[in-house]
Amino acid sequence: MTKVAYRYLLVGYHSSKIISKMNYNMKKIIIIVFFIPCLLGAQDVQLEKYVDSLMAPVNRTDMPGTMLLIAKDGMPLIRKTYGMANLELQVATRPDHLFAIGSVSKQFTAVAILQLAWKGKLNLSDDIRKYLPEFNTHGKLITIGHLLTHTSGIASSEQKDIGDFIHAKGIYSDKEFMEYAMKPEHFFVPGSDWSYNNFGFNIAAIIIEKLSGVSFAEYMSKNIFQPAGMTNSFVPDETKPLKNLVTSYFKDRNGGWMYYFARKWLPARGSGNIISTMDDMLKWDIALREEKILPKEWLEKAWTTYKLNDGRNTDYGLGWTVAKNNGIRFFTHGGDIYGYHTYAVHVPEKKIYLLCANFYATSTEAANILRKIVPRLLSLSYPSPVKAVVQLDEYASVYEIHRTGTRIAKQLTDRPIYMNISVKGDSLYAQQTLGEKIFLRPAGKDTFLPGTSEASWIVFTRDANQKVNALYVNGVYWSYGPEVQNKKVNIKWPAPVEAKPINTELLKQYAGAYHRVELETNFPLSFYFIETDGVKLYSKFEGKRQELTPVSDNKFVRKGVEDIIFEFKSATNGAMILTVSALRVYDYRKIN
Repeated sequence: MTKVAYRYLLVGYHSSKIISKMNYNMKKIIIIVFFIPCLLGAQDVQLEKYVDSLMAPVNRTDMPGTMLLIAKDGMPLIRKTYGMANLELQVATRPDHLFAIGSVSKQFTAVAILQLAWKGKLNLSDDIRKYLPEFNTHGKLITIGHLLTHTSGIASSEQKDIGDFIHAKGIYSDKEFMEYAMKPEHFFVPGSDWSYNNFGFNIAAIIIEKLSGVSFAEYMSKNIFQPAGMTNSFVPDETKPLKNLVTSYFKDRNGGWMYYFARKWLPARGSGNIISTMDDMLKWDIALREEKILPKEWLEKAWTTYKLNDGRNTDYGLGWTVAKNNGIRFFTHGGDIYGYHTYAVHVPEKKIYLLCANFYATSTEAANILRKIVPRLLSLSYPSPVKAVVQLDEYASVYEIHRTGTRIAKQLTDRPIYMNISVKGDSLYAQQTLGEKIFLRPAGKDTFLPGTSEASWIVFTRDANQKVNALYVNGVYWSYGPEVQNKKVNIKWPAPVEAKPINTELLKQYAGAYHRVELETNFPLSFYFIETDGVKLYSKFEGKRQELTPVSDNKFVRKGVEDIIFEFKSATNGAMILTVSALRVYDYRKIN
């Protein structure tokens, strides 16, 4: 029996004598009032059983931790943890453990900016040079609103050299950060497109400091965390160790768990460096709904989708995605930093809040767990494949991809990104540049679900003559960024390469562990592992072997993903260098 049902059972018992003295109609009313809460309690039990079955694969002592919170009216329906906070010490995950919320921090920064606007200290339409006159906007108008809606077009941390610098050394001065943020040309005219951008929120944090006269950490503590009652939330101090922090993990070359040890929080100031707990995140939802830190009319500015210059909706407000399904509004966000992965969903009209955090996978996986729970709480159906009679050949073509994930292609790479749609037998397949081929399951007219995931739809569009001319990807329940029509292009997808004979002695020379030349730190993406069984060569990542096909004595491509090229060569000092060409080109030095 749940606590809710138990509470109402006590009320029913003490009311029984009174009920006997009342008329028949009044008795019926009281019986209804009594049994509805009990029914809700029974529903809670069913929800808990479903959640436990969903989380069973990670509820083990050899798995890193996962936290799950489902709340209604500010009260937890589910408040559970699974797996281990620390595998080495065998410490189980607890609800009071601290964790990094990553880019979920962006909504806190956005609310802080809105507080300053509410108090008349700035306007969202202000040119950022009003507060940062030294910032080079390359002659374009960038507003504070552009920073918070990912529509500024400025450089961001994903760019080569900039991202490498952050991971290698950390950015510890505003001057140094500004130099990197200002230097590159913009990806697009501010307000004309949408591409996820961490630097926009980093700059917003600097503006908060300039206007408030205190550090970002101090401002958040006094104006956000304290009024919300979030006693276990803070912006971390780089110089002090964090106690009670969950350990995050990644898989090593043999598939075992290795803990992350990168803890340079400062470069993520404003965009992803807040530390919190599960209970404090619920207090955040309550504080927003109860207007403890911002009036409702100002919060609605954050929960209103931004429109691009051409009128397109971005499905993104200020620090939140914005979605509406079956008349129900969803405001969501994910966060990934140093192995901490969080996804949070606010459903204000239903007073529902969901949070999932895991410390080994991705925020996408956390979001997928919540997507499976959402239809159990609301009148929404979960997406599923359907039997559909469609002419698959209509879709087969190559499409140029404008945005991959949350970033436009040219923010990630100088090379074009394509998606090849092909037919084999009675099935449709999709393969994106540098990606694996995935099976597409029919899910309605011109609509498909990719592989075994129900997180997004691939939807084909047609021209005036009903010919398929483009495709777009749309998230289930919520999405990041505006709908993009990825047009058909008249190019041919490369045919599989033929393997060339190679001396097996060379395979032994190439096998080993390689470390990125530019990076000084040892975070997971710094390494490539190359192995051989004496006959073939393999790259290995997170314990998964991927066969490499030789195209010459020193050049290989990944089997099945043949646009990833591995080239081995000797440096002048005799060290073996591995050059990996994918979205970008990186050199790795053999270390053993």
